[in-house]
Amino acid sequence: MDTMAPRQTDSARRAAELLAHTQHTCDPVLREAVGWLPEPLHAMIGYHFGWWDRDGRPGAFRAGKSLRAALTLCSAQACGAQDAAAALPGAAAVELIHNFTLIHDDIMDGDDTRRGRTALWRIWGATDALLAGDALHALAVRLLAGAPAPDPTAMVAELSDTVIELCRGQQHDCAFEHRTDVTVGEYLGMVAGKTGALLGGACAIPAEQVSDDLRALAHVATHRDL
Repeated sequence: MDTMAPRQTDSARRAAELLAHTQHTCDPVLREAVGWLPEPLHAMIGYHFGWWDRDGRPGAFRAGKSLRAALTLCSAQACGAQDAAAALPGAAAVELIHNFTLIHDDIMDGDDTRRGRTALWRIWGATDALLAGDALHALAVRLLAGAPAPDPTAMVAELSDTVIELCRGQQHDCAFEHRTDVTVGEYLGMVAGKTGALLGGACAIPAEQVSDDLRALAHVATHRDL
C-alpha cells in the first residue's frame, strides 16, 4: 500500500495540473463565445459558468472541472496536432455542449442547485433556462463551423451525432424513473449515451483535424457500441 501512495499522489497532481491548464486556456474562448449572446442570455450563462453572481457582479465562483475539454486537447495532441491552439474551438465546443445538457438536466430533474449555487432555472425560470441551454448548443456549432480544420462540417457532424446520442441516453434516464424492472444492461446503455457519448465525442472531434488514418482510428476507439 505504501509503495503505491507516491505514484497515486503524483498522478493526482498531474491530473489537477492538466485540468487547471485546460481551464486557463479554454476560458478566454468560452468568454468570447458567450459574449456573442444578447442579454439576458449573456448574463444567465455567465452566472451558470460562475463568472459573476445573479446581479452581474464578477466573482470567483465554483466552476466545472473541464474534464471533457481536457480530453479534447489531449486527443488532439495524441493525434499529432502541431498547434494545440487549433484544438481550442473543439474543446470549448465540448464544454458548451456539456453545460447545455446540465442546464436542461436540472430542469428535467427539478434540481435546485448546481455546483453549490442556485440552479439557473430557479432564478430565471424554466423557459428562459431552456433557451439559454439551446443558445449554448448553437454557440458550440458556431465555434466548430469556424474552426481551423480541413473540413469543419465533419466536426459539426460529429458533434451533432454526439448530441443525438446524449438525447437518447437522457430520454432513457427519464423513462427509467417510472420503471422498476430496469436491467443492468439497460442502465449501462443509458449511461453510455447520457455520459459516455460526450466523453467519446470529445476524443473524436479533434481527429477531424488530422489525417484520414488517424481519423478512422479515433472513430474506432470511441465507437458508441464499445
